Amino acid sequence: MNDIVMARTSLFRPPASPPASPPARQPASQPASQPASQPARIRQSNNQFFPSENLVKK
Repeated sequence: MNDIVMARTSLFRPPASPPASPPARQPASQPASQPASQPARIRQSNNQFFPSENLVKK
C-alpha cells in the first residue's frame, strides 16, 4: 500500500514545472466531478425502482 501511495505522491510532487501543474489539475477535477454525479444517478434509479423511498424520506 505504501508503495502505491509513494508512487502517486512522486507523480504529483513535481508541480514546480508549469506544464506539469495544469494537466495535474484536470485529472484531479474530473474524478471529483464523477463521484458527485454518480450519487445523483443512483438516487434517480432508486426513485424509479423504489418510489416508496421518497415517501419514507419525507
